[in-house]
Amino acid sequence: MSDTPRLAVVGSGRIGADLIERATASDDAALAGVLVREEKAFLDPDLQVTTPAALVARDPDLVVEAATPGVLVDYAEELLAGADLMALSGSAFADPGDEAHLRAASEDAGNAIYLPHAALFGIDGLADARSELESVHIEARKDPAHLDFEYAAEAPDFEAGDGEVVLYEGPTRGLCERFPRNFNSHATAALAGLGLDDTTSTLIADSDAETAYHEITATGEGFGWSPSATAPSRASPGTSRSCRRGGRSGACWRRAAACASCEPPRGVAGRPPQFGGPPPFPFPFPRRLPLSPGAFPSPPGALRRNGSNATLPITSARSSSSASVLNAASSGPCRLPQ
Repeated sequence: MSDTPRLAVVGSGRIGADLIERATASDDAALAGVLVREEKAFLDPDLQVTTPAALVARDPDLVVEAATPGVLVDYAEELLAGADLMALSGSAFADPGDEAHLRAASEDAGNAIYLPHAALFGIDGLADARSELESVHIEARKDPAHLDFEYAAEAPDFEAGDGEVVLYEGPTRGLCERFPRNFNSHATAALAGLGLDDTTSTLIADSDAETAYHEITATGEGFGWSPSATAPSRASPGTSRSCRRGGRSGACWRRAAACASCEPPRGVAGRPPQFGGPPPFPFPFPRRLPLSPGAFPSPPGALRRNGSNATLPITSARSSSSASVLNAASSGPCRLPQ
C-alpha cells in the first residue's frame, strides 16, 4: 500500500461529486479514478472510466460506491477483486439473494465491505449492545415529495394539509425494498443490530413537514436508548443535513480516507462480532452473518389514511440497466470483514 492512500469513486451524483471534490482537494488521499456512465464535464477526463475493470486497474486502496443498490450488486464482484469497498447503498442487503452475492464476493476476494452510518448516528451503540437487544424500531418522517416511489409500484396522492400518513410499518427489510434510495441508513442500523427482519421501521409521510426526522428506539434488559436525527438541507430536498456537506459526506470522507490508509482487524467466521477496530469506523462485524431465508412477505397494513389500510406493493429494486443509474446519488461504515 502506498504512503498516500488511493480512493476511487463509483457515481458522480450529489454525494459522489462531493466526495470527488474532497478527495481532489485533500492531502490525505489521492483520487485514483471515478466510474461514470458517460463523461462528465466537471471531472478531469483523465480520472474518468466507464467500466469496473478500468477502475480497479487504477490500483485503488478503497472504492467508494455512491450510486444505487443495483449498481452496487452488479459491480461488487469486479470491484472487490481489486480493493475494499465502501457501499453507500446499504438497501442492497434487503434482497436476500443480493446480500448473499455481496457477501460471497467479499469472501472470495478477501476484501472487506463497509457500510457508512448515513443519516443515523450512534450505530456503534447498536453493535455494542447487539447480544442484549430485545427490540429496535426506527421511525422516519418525511415530506412525500422527497420520497422516491419508483419501486413502490404506486405513489399515493398527497396535498398540502393532508397531515400525517403512515406509508409503511413493518420489518425494515420491507421499507428498504420499497424505498431503496431513501433509507440506506435504516438498512445499516438493522444490520448493526437485530437484522433486517427483526428490526422494524415506520415511515410517516407529512406533506406539511419542513424537516426530515429519523429516530431509533432500542430496548433490552435493563436499558433503553433513543438517538434521533436530523433536519433536511433545503438546497437538496430529501437529503438529511447529516448526509450533506460537512455532515454525511464529510463523515464518509473521513472514514474513507482512514479506511484506505490502515489495515483494520479481521473478523473470524463463527465467532462473535469483533469490535475495537480503527476509531474512524463505527463498528466492525463478521461478514458471515446469518442470511434471511426466503423472500420477504408483504407487511400487514403498509399504508394508512383516515383509519383505512392498504398495501403499498413493491417492484424489483434492481434496475434493468445499471449504467442508466450509475451517477445517481445514494444515501449510506459498518465493516463486513473476512
